[in-house]
Amino acid sequence: MSPLIENFLKFEGKSTFPSLETIIFIREVIEVHKEHRSAIFQKICERFSQIKAHLVIRVALWIIGEYAESLQEAQQAFTTVKKSIGSLPIYPAFTLDNTAEEHESKPETDKPREITKTVILPDGSYGTQTFIVDDAKKVA
Repeated sequence: MSPLIENFLKFEGKSTFPSLETIIFIREVIEVHKEHRSAIFQKICERFSQIKAHLVIRVALWIIGEYAESLQEAQQAFTTVKKSIGSLPIYPAFTLDNTAEEHESKPETDKPREITKTVILPDGSYGTQTFIVDDAKKVA
């Protein structure tokens, strides 16, 4: 099993299909053979940053999330994924008028932000709820 896990990315440059089929096979093996879960989990975490195909990433991410059985493995899974996606936020910030805001062009202000959400009320109707978030950095 180890050579299969070590080399499931070797098909990555040629086609996504062989790598996808290999990672799906690895997912089946990890489900059936509980004694190999920890070793397979470790190898997937080691190789996760090298995966380029989105279909393969999807299955590998599912394996990492599903089979992190201890606190240490859960922390390793979170660290692995965080290292691969980069620093947060991974989406553009939106202003109240729903336009994307550039982080580089505008300096941070000390004003609190307002977040408005649509909520379902107890009677089943829709309403809005506004939160004021004060995430200004305070220096003591």
